Amino acid sequence: MSDKGIMISLRIDTDRIRTLAPLHAETAIAGLADGAAIVAPTDAALRPVVDQLREALRRRVGRKLPVLSDAAFARAQELPGHLIAVGHAGNNRLLRRLHYLRFLADADYPNTGLRLTSVHNPFGDSHNVIGVLGATAEVLERGAAALPEQVVDQARRWVVPGRLFHVDPLPVTPDPAQLIKESFGQQGSAYWTGRPGAMMTALRHLVAGGEERWARAFMTLATPYATGQSPLSFWLMSAVDFWTDILVTGWDAVEELPFFTDAERRLMANFVASCTEYCHDSITYQKWRITEAEHQIFNHSTFPARGLFFGCTYLRRHGYAVVDTDAWIDKAMRVFARASKAGRSFDEGGGGYSWLVGHDLIDVHLATGDTRYVRSAKMTHYADMAVCTMNNHFEAIPYGDCGAYHAHPGNAAHILLRAAEWHNDPGYKWVADKCTPDASAADVLTRHIHGEPPAQHVGMFVFPLDSTIWRWTGLPRFPGYPAPPDKRNVPATRSFDKISLRGGWSPDDDYLLLQGFGSGQHGHPDANSISQYQARGRLFLVDNDYIRRMPKQHNMVMVIRNGEHGPIPVITRLDLTVPFAGGAITQTTLHDYNGCDWTRTLIWLNRDCILALDSLRALKAGDYELRCYWRTLGDARLTDTGLHANHTGERFIVAELGDSERRLDVEPEPLNTPEYPEYKFGDSAPKVLCELRKVRLKRGDEIGFINLLLPNDTHASPRRSLTWTAPGCVQVAGDGPTLAVTPDRITVETKVDHPLTDANRLTFLTAPQPVASATPALPRGARRVPVAWCAALPAPATCLAPIPDGGCLAGCANGAVVAVTAAGRARELLRSPQPIEAVLAGRLWGEPDITLLATGRDSVLRLLKPDGETRLEVQLPTHANMPGWGRALCLANLDGNGRAWPIVGTAGWRVHALKCDGTFRWTFDTVAHSVLCLDSGDLNGDGRDEIAVGTIYFCVPAATADGQRLWQDEDYNDYWQAGPTFPWVTIRDVDGDGHPEVLTAGSDTLVHCISHVGEKKWTRSIGDEPAGLVLTTGGIVAASRTGDVHGIDGSGGLRWRARLGSPCTALTASGKGVCAATESGRVAWLDENGKVVEYVDLPTPAARLFGFPDGRVVAATAAGTLDCLGA
Repeated sequence: MSDKGIMISLRIDTDRIRTLAPLHAETAIAGLADGAAIVAPTDAALRPVVDQLREALRRRVGRKLPVLSDAAFARAQELPGHLIAVGHAGNNRLLRRLHYLRFLADADYPNTGLRLTSVHNPFGDSHNVIGVLGATAEVLERGAAALPEQVVDQARRWVVPGRLFHVDPLPVTPDPAQLIKESFGQQGSAYWTGRPGAMMTALRHLVAGGEERWARAFMTLATPYATGQSPLSFWLMSAVDFWTDILVTGWDAVEELPFFTDAERRLMANFVASCTEYCHDSITYQKWRITEAEHQIFNHSTFPARGLFFGCTYLRRHGYAVVDTDAWIDKAMRVFARASKAGRSFDEGGGGYSWLVGHDLIDVHLATGDTRYVRSAKMTHYADMAVCTMNNHFEAIPYGDCGAYHAHPGNAAHILLRAAEWHNDPGYKWVADKCTPDASAADVLTRHIHGEPPAQHVGMFVFPLDSTIWRWTGLPRFPGYPAPPDKRNVPATRSFDKISLRGGWSPDDDYLLLQGFGSGQHGHPDANSISQYQARGRLFLVDNDYIRRMPKQHNMVMVIRNGEHGPIPVITRLDLTVPFAGGAITQTTLHDYNGCDWTRTLIWLNRDCILALDSLRALKAGDYELRCYWRTLGDARLTDTGLHANHTGERFIVAELGDSERRLDVEPEPLNTPEYPEYKFGDSAPKVLCELRKVRLKRGDEIGFINLLLPNDTHASPRRSLTWTAPGCVQVAGDGPTLAVTPDRITVETKVDHPLTDANRLTFLTAPQPVASATPALPRGARRVPVAWCAALPAPATCLAPIPDGGCLAGCANGAVVAVTAAGRARELLRSPQPIEAVLAGRLWGEPDITLLATGRDSVLRLLKPDGETRLEVQLPTHANMPGWGRALCLANLDGNGRAWPIVGTAGWRVHALKCDGTFRWTFDTVAHSVLCLDSGDLNGDGRDEIAVGTIYFCVPAATADGQRLWQDEDYNDYWQAGPTFPWVTIRDVDGDGHPEVLTAGSDTLVHCISHVGEKKWTRSIGDEPAGLVLTTGGIVAASRTGDVHGIDGSGGLRWRARLGSPCTALTASGKGVCAATESGRVAWLDENGKVVEYVDLPTPAARLFGFPDGRVVAATAAGTLDCLGA
């Protein structure tokens, strides 16, 4: 097995620190042998404030304190004595140094009121700094007048005796008692689930206001974690390494407050040490561990490195020699040294992830006094990415893992502000002002910069791909991992990262983002796609699903060849850019995408339209299924040429010039949240237009899609037309300049006349039309089977299960659970207020009688007697950000004695084994998101069943019979680039090696075979998302949304492929073969060789199938019927 790293937990040791470090609470202002000095701000206009303070202190202590220049403290590592610093981080370099060390923050420099605070022993030399802080002279004058009152005489020594925290006015905070009640009050609360958000909230309020009530709340909430009473671990998603630095710097800011006992201080010091150790272990033992071999750096690398740095700095400064702090800091800095090679993060999530590494890198570098990165061109490169990927509503473009249409750009603004600070750039400052006005106004380090709109980002802006990021795409993601299967087949010199087309900075101006990079952590395979098209204030083309990531989730082309999909290249080639007044032309190519070169030519006319020409040239011969996807919001309908969408009055039209098959689907709700994200201008469910061509291509053949993307104002009829004016000549006419395209030239009336060279010619416009793939016909001799009976359900069925007596159990979309006898008599057993998602029937815990089980979106698992009488109702707990919706059921022999235990998987990232009294025998945390499916089998050979779990997000974990993790790799995707969604899973020895395998079919179009120890054995593409996966005596069978059914042997080889001609909707085993349903309404029986031997055409398609051993099949149709097919 490969070393894929291990998952870690927080090791609590409350005795590793036994002797407390001194607080250094006292700050001597003047005395017999010691005294303080004043560090004046650079701003000469504030000299009167310094003089005022100096005179006031002279009257108090009897001597004038010396005044020091702030210049000597820009990179201070020690202090000459106790100091009083006046001003803010923008005008006093000592305060800036403390600001970078995170002893101070923007909130410490108010525009009104006053703020006096002390920082104790910041460099470990026993010297303190008193801050007379503020953003204006008036605030500083109040502080200068108030400070002498805090100085007291102690035996001829004038001192500030303890922690100075004089804030007026105090920030308004909620009731800490209510926070405590909410945190401890329920089983599903953060306290019980290993997520200490409430503890961090209390600490934040304590830092801001210095109030004893928040000190008590913080200790109440922190103590269970600090003592180990409430465990924290990776598999609980406690994210210890995400918040350790905040815990450390927050505790460091309040430890000297007079609210904590020595026992509490020692408890917290040990908690800091434990969390610091967790961060060290994270980059030492987990899969993203730092090694000598070069691997990508992403947010899970820098989070623990950041916590390790600040944690070790705290321990070292206080003299707590419980770890080798120097070596541990060196390890943290190795992470940041590697991160600093790139001018952006390897994370590719525009709604947030892309900015985290930069945030961490900048913070730690500045804390060490290292300014090389922020002064370099890499800093401006990073900032240009932030501007390029921000639309004209100043929202981050939500490409990659992001689930919001209107994504807040807070972390991107931090990059912009630091670039503005170190490069004195008015453009970065202006964008930060617009996207995060409050944070930008509070940023004292950039207040002197007057923002101006960045002109270079208007029109076409080509953002180059960083050479380090290009290199990392071809490397194994983590130590010991194989190279990624993604194709990096474009040289760095011809690549690009992003292209933005921006008409201006008005909210109604055009904006489009074209992706050139389709890799990276948290990224999607979306190279050459349009992430967003904004015009007239609306989002006419969108991306952004956090989980789903295949081509249909992007505005791009999908290439399926001979029934199989292939890895999508990750780097797009930049072929042509032509800016002109009022628009631009771009041409980009995804090379060798599953046997084709896909070239996308965009012609953008500002405040008008976009003509998109997507051409495909076959590099390999084959039967191709080519799909061009366009995704919009609002109220949309299918038209004769594409779609028409209404975004609260503003219309958007996609019109195709061609004879593609077209369909418009509404994408299901997101998998990781209970509802669609908000869209401010209409219905928020994505409407997905698919233009489909099924053709047979020889090598060199060409075909294409020609689409007009037309913002249409308030008009119902298109204001532009898209036509052929002659063979190979395309014209856009109507309201606006005439646009003409031929293979050799692109002309926009009065704007541009651009000839195309041989490399850029649009030869597909005159290429011969390829031969259409033949629609498969029923084989001769296929027999039509009868419908034995038809039972009406109260709503369409969402799930089916057999009842051991020969009947069937159906869960329905309206919450009904219906039992249907073998003769077709239906009886409703119960009605839940929410849809049912899983049903099951069996003999539980060794009992002789059958129990029926049903669960769904009301987060209740119901156990019923065969007559429908309720036996038990179990509330499934909320966890993480998801409700406890029941999503999957199975039975497992947990004790090896043949007795079946019910197992339920939930949307709340958990699997529960149920006891007969309604409590849980155990709960298993999936680590990565909601459960979709379950199966049981003896994977480790101990005679008891393990549970294989299919989830929505890259994870196929397995739980032991005792609810423990069977294998350590929590993230199947990062190891094998799989998923992310696994809706089918089953356990069986498929290759005859004596060990069972886990078979799963994922949304990545692949059937995956995973060994009994969690290693990939093989994969096989089925072309599109799976509609079913079953095991038969003849091998593995998978149904695809392409309309194909694939027979696969135990080694992953293709035995046969049956083309049914319409997308598959369901699959079940039936007798010796299988039965598949399609969108056309056909249900077809296939024998062991994939030949259709029987069929029936139903008036509405079947969404669910279940087959009985005698060959009968029950089909649940979209019309709400349950049809028994066969004898």
